[in-house]
Amino acid sequence: MPAATDETEEKHAQEILEAHEKALAALSRDIPLPQRTRLVAPHELLLVPPVGFGQILFKEVASRGFQADLQPDGVHLVTDQIKTLQEIRCAQEILLPIAANIPADAQTIASFADETLTRPYRIELRNYSGDRAAFIRALSLALGGGDNPSRYADELRVVCNRNLCSVFIRPRNVPDMRFAYRLRSLPASIHPVQAACLARYALSFVSAARPRTLDPFCGSGTLLFELERAAATAMIGVDLSERALDAARENAAAAHSAARFVHKDILKFEPRDPFDLVLSNMPFGNRVGTHSANEALYRDFIHALPKLLVPGGIAVLYTMEHRLLAACLEREPSLTVAAELATEAGGLNPRVTVLRRT
Repeated sequence: MPAATDETEEKHAQEILEAHEKALAALSRDIPLPQRTRLVAPHELLLVPPVGFGQILFKEVASRGFQADLQPDGVHLVTDQIKTLQEIRCAQEILLPIAANIPADAQTIASFADETLTRPYRIELRNYSGDRAAFIRALSLALGGGDNPSRYADELRVVCNRNLCSVFIRPRNVPDMRFAYRLRSLPASIHPVQAACLARYALSFVSAARPRTLDPFCGSGTLLFELERAAATAMIGVDLSERALDAARENAAAAHSAARFVHKDILKFEPRDPFDLVLSNMPFGNRVGTHSANEALYRDFIHALPKLLVPGGIAVLYTMEHRLLAACLEREPSLTVAAELATEAGGLNPRVTVLRRT
């Protein structure tokens, strides 16, 4: 489309482009996008971990044979093997960094992104203080069209910082089958990427070659399934909810998991042998009960925890109730804090506490 020579022509050109894109989107709505298994050429890629788990993601990437660099924003590497990277369990997302600290104007962004961007695309504009709709229209026009928020191969992400911005492309038509076993979940379920990171983090504190592992509030089983993919382990999940265990057993069948599940109040659970590792997404928040109910549960669970662990055994507890947990631990001298890690999930800031039984 020829460049507009004045404001009237620019408005008219934008109207034509928008009409064309709406018609094209309607015609192609039911046509599946081709799946992308590799990039046209090797490109810098950024794998983004959950907050606090950069080192865990880096180790997983390295274990797959990639030469990578851990930086504050994530793991950087150069490759065209995007499908293989999509199998990395501890990555929240894969981004192609396109430009950093460039002027936040449509023409400049388009000049950097145009060659790499796959059509159709969706524009994701972050931290922009002006007219968002006008900026997105101008950027789409500068790219020659192709913006289709309902059906797209790439997300074009523009992250603004005053008058500058950084630009990324997030490929969206790459098959992601990492968590296909997760047929059912619960409102309080942990995100599977967070679970994959937490499982690997927990294993870094365990010396047993095949640790006996207990999840005392197992829910739909995600933590155990991710632990099983990271290391050989004998696993038991306990939960008071039959609904949760139905979900866990269905997911276990899909995951071909050897995990066993027990319908029991963990405070009444008496295992034949203690465990090397207790790994748990602890109940927290209004979705699972009141704070006063959690106070009693945490107090009684922490009191029972030493009996569930072998001497030197490890408990890794993930919760928002870290102050409550700390208060309960003050009354249990046989448990010492080995490490703590702050993370982020869905706008919340849970903390991971690693305990060792003395």
